[in-house]
Amino acid sequence: MGNEKKKDARIPAKKPTVLIICEKRMTSNNKDYAEQLGDVLSGACKVLSIVNFGENVWKSLLENTHDIVIVSHMLPDMDAVSLISMLRSSSYYADTLFFLCTNKVTKSVKTVCAENNINDAYSFSTPIEMTAANIIDKYEQHRQHIIKAKLERLLGMRSDPQALADIEAQMLDLEYDLDKVLTLLGFRSELKGMSYIKILLKMRLCGLEHSLSDMYECIAIYSETKGAAVEKAVRYAIEQAWMKGDLYMQYFLFGNTTDEAKGKPTNSEFVARLTEHLRLKIFGNSIYMD
Repeated sequence: MGNEKKKDARIPAKKPTVLIICEKRMTSNNKDYAEQLGDVLSGACKVLSIVNFGENVWKSLLENTHDIVIVSHMLPDMDAVSLISMLRSSSYYADTLFFLCTNKVTKSVKTVCAENNINDAYSFSTPIEMTAANIIDKYEQHRQHIIKAKLERLLGMRSDPQALADIEAQMLDLEYDLDKVLTLLGFRSELKGMSYIKILLKMRLCGLEHSLSDMYECIAIYSETKGAAVEKAVRYAIEQAWMKGDLYMQYFLFGNTTDEAKGKPTNSEFVARLTEHLRLKIFGNSIYMD
């Protein structure tokens, strides 16, 4: 039991992918720095194979994009800062976080980071656990910033009369349609989950096609709670509805998901099917003519 890794309470719902580009470098306890950093990060991140030669570096960078890239300042066959600057100029790496590892974090190193949009620098002598914790914290802050930006874009789209000009009249009736369908399905208005479901459906109908986990986070920011709490409230509301709602309506919309052996639909099945139903009702068959 003593060798088990402790779970980090800050682990994001979706593990970010991490690429470590670092030469062989032994730490004070005679272990390879990059491997040890990768091991510590692996609880919260999906750490890819460590690379340290130019050809392998470019192979990894060209095959995939990554959420986090950690680069050693001491690479023998390439300039780490130039590499990061080049990647920063690509739209594929616009949302990637870049970190620099160096012998010592000096004022000049911090200036280089600021000038080249490098998110932070860490000394090889800094305890690896502290470096990993800082990287995870910065990624989570960055992720929340992106989610807020998505929410702002969504709210901007919904408040822009031009963007919604063609469906303005139909959207005025949407609240009535939502309440009617959800009530028939057995949803109770006093449950938070019902209000969250209505927001999810409105997001989908406004054209937001992001993952449900991202949408939970958007709603959480808007409602001053946490994404996990939104997901749990939605799941609970569906469970309660399936115990008390109209069986004919449930079967009409969800088919054999109402069968006792299969149980209620999942959150994603529920949102997808109800969105499809509402789109057909609001927009008519033209939504399926593409």
